[in-house]
Amino acid sequence: ALARGVADMGQAAAHIAGVMQRVRERKLQEEETALVDSWRAAQIRTWDGGPGDGPGAEPVRGVKDWGEGDGSATDAMRAAWQTWRDDPDGPYAKASPEARRRADRVLMADTARAFSLAAQKDVALSEARRRTAAEASLATAERAASMYARDDALFTGAAADAADQAARLKLGRLIANPGEADPDKLVFKTEDGAALYAAVRADALDRLRHGRARTLARDAGVAGNEPDAASGIAAAARVAETLPPDLRADALAELETVRAKRLDGMLGLARAEKDLDKRERLADAALAAAKSYGAGGKLLGAVTEEAGRIRESAQREENRLALAALAEGRPYEPGDNPRRQAALKAARPKYEAA
Repeated sequence: ALARGVADMGQAAAHIAGVMQRVRERKLQEEETALVDSWRAAQIRTWDGGPGDGPGAEPVRGVKDWGEGDGSATDAMRAAWQTWRDDPDGPYAKASPEARRRADRVLMADTARAFSLAAQKDVALSEARRRTAAEASLATAERAASMYARDDALFTGAAADAADQAARLKLGRLIANPGEADPDKLVFKTEDGAALYAAVRADALDRLRHGRARTLARDAGVAGNEPDAASGIAAAARVAETLPPDLRADALAELETVRAKRLDGMLGLARAEKDLDKRERLADAALAAAKSYGAGGKLLGAVTEEAGRIRESAQREENRLALAALAEGRPYEPGDNPRRQAALKAARPKYEAA
């Protein structure tokens, strides 16, 4: 009987110990869960934001919505973690060592994810800042290149700067020393980085020269005198010939349009001119301009034909004037004017026949 009693007491003690162990385990699990939930709430509030701390307080802006000038997301998340962990009145400080030990395994994974997201945001903001600065530098360099289109030396320097900025903008992540101003001293993170940089830079230079050719052509089209127009067109043609085939074709097409429009305007003035001497001079000037512009093929042929028609119309009108003068008995002196001489020669037989 005594042995059975001792055995029963042992079983009861073991049962009580098991119950106490389960109670202790449940309490530890609750502490662990509370710790993890507390940190996750602090983490979410820091990352996503939330309502203010009191009535009427401004909402807390989440780190994920930060932009330029708001600071480092990584530093903000690290500060949130340290504040939560080191708060003497916080749940982490008050938790039992075993609960902290168990929770730390989960907290390490959670903080790693939080810091990873923050680091990604910092990288994105840094890249955005780099792109903004590069775009501003590129815009400035491109404006300078456009301003210097008429000067070979100035344009060459400005275009080289603009092409370098364009390549840096596109390949910034491949450059190990982006702060280096000298393009020849750039260090690239990959073996093909230098080749890519050279290719992008060459493409940008071609694009800038293409823009220069178009600018020179457009300026020549509105030049105030023929020497300036002719020199501008010649300069545009010279630049266009240095371009790759597709860009060269486009620049030459633009140049041909400028030639055609300017010559058409000159011929229009000639057609509208009442003074026959001036009309002929304008037609001759248009033909001379077509030759000085380097017009060829169909355009030169069209200008030549139109100038001929303008001279013919002036001759017909002169013929009528000469015949009218003879019919009315008014003096008609041709002088050394070939058109008037031809008009008098044509009108005299008609007058005598009448």
